[in-house]
Amino acid sequence: MADLPSFRPRGLIGRVNRDGGVSPDQGFLQWLDLVLRRTNAQENQRPPTGTLICTLASAEPDDGEWKLCDGQSLSVSDYPDLFAVIGYTFGGAGASFSLPNAQDLIMMGAGGAASLMGTAGALTQTLTTANMPAHSHGITDPGHTHTFTGTPHNHTVTDPGHDHTVTDPGHTHSVDEAAGAADAATGADVTSATGGGTSGSATTGVTVDSASTGVTVGNATAGGTNSTATTGITVNSAGSGNAFSILPPVLGVNWLIKT
Repeated sequence: MADLPSFRPRGLIGRVNRDGGVSPDQGFLQWLDLVLRRTNAQENQRPPTGTLICTLASAEPDDGEWKLCDGQSLSVSDYPDLFAVIGYTFGGAGASFSLPNAQDLIMMGAGGAASLMGTAGALTQTLTTANMPAHSHGITDPGHTHTFTGTPHNHTVTDPGHDHTVTDPGHTHSVDEAAGAADAATGADVTSATGGGTSGSATTGVTVDSASTGVTVGNATAGGTNSTATTGITVNSAGSGNAFSILPPVLGVNWLIKT
C-alpha cells in the first residue's frame, strides 16, 4: 500500500476570525500530520506476503489477511499475491492452490537438511545394524556327540617256525638183586623164588633250551567313520526392532500465513 499524501489544501482547515477571515488551525494540522506519519509507518511495517507466524488461537482472523496452514485450498484469483509466492508447491492445480500443512512440523532454516518450502525428518526412527553400537550376544551351547562306526580289519601274522635244542647229559639206574634159598628139610634146591630186586629211580637230566618264536604281526589301518552331528549352538537374539520417538519436547501452536 502506498503512503498517504499530506492533507491538502491545508487552508481549508482552520477557524473563523471575528473579522470573518479564516486562520489555519495549526494544532489540528500538526495532529493530522502525526496521524498520517504513523499510518504510513504502520503500513510499511506490515509483514510481507508469505510470512508465517504462530498463534494459540484456534481459528484464523476474519479479515482474510492470515490463513491457517492446515493444507486448505485457496482460489488463485482471490489470493494472487500469496499464489505468486508459493504457487502449487503444496498441491492444487488450475484455479486453486493449497497451503502447507504445518501439523507435526517444526520450522527450521532452509538450505541445509530442508530446501525452501521443503520438508525433512521424521517423528520416529528405527535403528539399523549400522546405527547400533558395538555389543555382544550370549551363546547357548548344549554340547553334542559323534557316533563312530568301526570297520572290521585283520592283521597278517608271519611265523617262520622255530626249533628248540635238547640237552641230555645221560643217566643210570641202580638195581637190587633177590637171592635164592635151599630147602633145609630135603636139602633140595628151590627151583623158584620171588624176585625182590628193585631198580633205583634216577632223573634223566634232559632240558629243553629256550628259543624265540620269530612270529611278527603285520600293521593294519583301523577303518571307520565319524558320523556328522550339528553343534546345536544358538546365538541369542537381542532387541525388538520397534521404532522409537525422536520428538523433542514441543508446544502445539497454529501457524498462520500472510496472504
